[in-house]
Amino acid sequence: SEQLLDDRAAQGEDLTLTIDRTIQRVAERELELAVRTYEARAGSVVVMDPETGELLAVASYPSFDPNRPGSFPASHRRNRAVTDRFEPGSTVKPFTVAAALASCTLRPEERIDCENGRMQVGEDDVIRDTTPHELLTPAQCLAYSSNICLSKVGHSLGRRGLYRAFRRFGFGDSTGLLLPGETGGSLRHFREWFEMDAATIPFGQAMSTTNVQIAAAMATIANGGHLMRPRLIRRVGDEDPTPREVRRRVVPE
Repeated sequence: SEQLLDDRAAQGEDLTLTIDRTIQRVAERELELAVRTYEARAGSVVVMDPETGELLAVASYPSFDPNRPGSFPASHRRNRAVTDRFEPGSTVKPFTVAAALASCTLRPEERIDCENGRMQVGEDDVIRDTTPHELLTPAQCLAYSSNICLSKVGHSLGRRGLYRAFRRFGFGDSTGLLLPGETGGSLRHFREWFEMDAATIPFGQAMSTTNVQIAAAMATIANGGHLMRPRLIRRVGDEDPTPREVRRRVVPE
């Protein structure tokens, strides 16, 4: 029996991941195609089940052969979906609108003045929209991706309200995913914001995130307002599948 225990200790346990190998393969193929097509330096893709938090695909490019990792540079071996942070831009606009609707500082039918595509911030700064608009509803603001509209929606929340809403969506903190090197991105405390920061953070500038953070936040809206903890491990050995974990309710359904 002692020999059997020694053998089990040496061999370890079977590990079952949440990764779907078909989705993973498609994600890797399409990511490589996109990076090459648009001549990007690198990229990553995350596919998440909104209801469970299970990661169905986590792809990075450039990649490497795990059978001979030493033959590739370190930059190819890191998991960019959790280690690389970037300025998310317009991908955070739905979270600003959701937070304002939840806080009742914005009404669904409200019409927001987008100032014909140019808004002055302070004495020296200007926010512009690619396509000028005058009055837009919140839905139209998202459809047209108006920076001016989202800046005003963020202003309705106030700096404290916007900061707290983004923190509840998971920005500025790691997701708790059990992968080495995960960064929490950057979301400075609202007391440290300059005037232009407060105006541009609602549409994703002056902050940084990771791809897995964006996926988890977007899944929150798809999951009735519940933020799930991302999962990569489904089970260890013969144990029952690890339960899904709701971190918190962020916004009403």
